[in-house]
Amino acid sequence: MKPASFLSEQWMTQYEHQARINLTDSSADSLSFEQLANFEPDLLKNLVLDYGTIEGDLRLREKILSFYKDRNPRTLAISHGCSEGSRLVMEVLLEAGDHVITYVPGYQQFWEIPEKMGCQVTLIELNEKDWSLDIEKLEKSINKKTKLLILNHPANPTGASLSNSQMLKIAEICKKHHVWILCDEVYLYPDEDHPSFNDLYDQAIVTSSLSKTLGLPGLRIGWIKGPESVVSDITLARDYSLISTGPLIDTLGYIALKHRDEIRKPIEKVIGHNRQTVDEWIGLQKDFEWVKPENGSLGFMKIVPITDSADFCRRLLDQTGIFFVPGSCFGKEGYVRIGLGFIHENIQGSLDEVRDFLQEYLKQNPSTLQK
Repeated sequence: MKPASFLSEQWMTQYEHQARINLTDSSADSLSFEQLANFEPDLLKNLVLDYGTIEGDLRLREKILSFYKDRNPRTLAISHGCSEGSRLVMEVLLEAGDHVITYVPGYQQFWEIPEKMGCQVTLIELNEKDWSLDIEKLEKSINKKTKLLILNHPANPTGASLSNSQMLKIAEICKKHHVWILCDEVYLYPDEDHPSFNDLYDQAIVTSSLSKTLGLPGLRIGWIKGPESVVSDITLARDYSLISTGPLIDTLGYIALKHRDEIRKPIEKVIGHNRQTVDEWIGLQKDFEWVKPENGSLGFMKIVPITDSADFCRRLLDQTGIFFVPGSCFGKEGYVRIGLGFIHENIQGSLDEVRDFLQEYLKQNPSTLQK
């Protein structure tokens, strides 16, 4: 299977190192190895760097399972990050000729991999007013070959979250039509008020990691939580590529999850501050709009006059050093993805620079204006 270019990831790879100010990263400020290890320094002493437990360290697995109601260990598989977990789910569940439903704007993996596998994919356009999924349109899109609905909650790039009632309605529709759900929950910090899809529907498979909610993408710890029958097949598929994550990564992952509330608290504070600052700034502008996200570390900012978001982002980076991923990488023009998880010296001042650049950009490129 020859892959297509993964637009958002290739954009980050090509341009991120040029950034003076990165306003688009989807993670959060990361701890250093020393900071993380200092939570439990004795656990790393005399650590043997063999393969470790192939299915993942038992302590790590128990901490992951504590996020969910069903804590059966046979419902969990460890992966290298969330994206690999989602890929493994698709490869195990889908066959050529199956029908898959997902939406745009969204994460390209959700439609690209099924298409490359020979599946028919239906992309539902989200409601731009609030980035909601039209439940009626979803049900009408289901046909006899529909195998899988792929969701992202909270979503990349919009930051939109599903309400509990919406999740229950989607689960009800999928149960009625015998459709599996794959939900990427990498931006979700599950609790009583924000349940996982895995707790609501017996044919829901969720994937997640430590990359976003705890700001530890360098650990590359992810997981798949789902029905025992599917996880069993995924465990077999892991043997062809992953084998194990190893004792060092597993131990660090366990430490992070043992101290997750201590690590998460300052990240939530930064996200809340940035979300409020951006929202207040946008409220004073005529050329910028967004749907304020309720959860997660992302938002999708509309730059009203722009029709070529990639060109705008390239020139903005070249002339100011401010970095965004354009909406075109997610299937929606006229937008940029804004990240909320990092501490910025002056995020409002950086946004002022974006606004001032926009005025010069429009003078130089009048043909880019929305009609």
